[in-house]
Amino acid sequence: TNSRDSGNLLFSDAQNQMILHLAGAGLEVPKPVPNLSGQLQSLESVGATRNIAGEEETRWRGDKNCSRLLRFIPGKTLFEVDTWTKEHFFQCGEFVARMDLSLQTFKHAGEGNIRINMLEYDVGYENRNSIWYLSSIPDVKDFTFAITDPERRRLAEEIIQEFSDTVKPVDSQLEKAIIHGDFNEQNILCRESPEGSGQYR
Repeated sequence: TNSRDSGNLLFSDAQNQMILHLAGAGLEVPKPVPNLSGQLQSLESVGATRNIAGEEETRWRGDKNCSRLLRFIPGKTLFEVDTWTKEHFFQCGEFVARMDLSLQTFKHAGEGNIRINMLEYDVGYENRNSIWYLSSIPDVKDFTFAITDPERRRLAEEIIQEFSDTVKPVDSQLEKAIIHGDFNEQNILCRESPEGSGQYR
């Protein structure tokens, strides 16, 4: 994990626990694997090895990075599948619905040496903010300059303004939950059908 996000082990622990929660609901997800100490994550110094005059030298940076191993799931991304079918879209909808239903019961209270004494509180996610969160949509207007097509920029600004005017004022009345906020064709794995017909599920 990059050094900035490595400063928040509570968040990476929440990610680990959420993935295990989804696996417990029968979803095939890249489950975290315990390290040699039996932990799902650890802080490690990351060094760069270079060869100087035939001898290797490793220089260690002062900061430490969160290190964890996730189980590999074989397959192709949906993006890599040649032809998309209605069945693919149905399966995607079914999968994300199962994921969202499972996440409705997910609570993170901290694990191991970072357990926090709080009940029914999404600890690892509660104090985190990201430009990718729906609640941050009004802040996205600061980045519309990157849209070079004037018509598309106008459309993006119009949508952001509509969200700011319509949704933000009633934000406190809306249900809040953890969702997969980046469910797209490059984040979905497909596996070839057992018959080997070149069809992917």
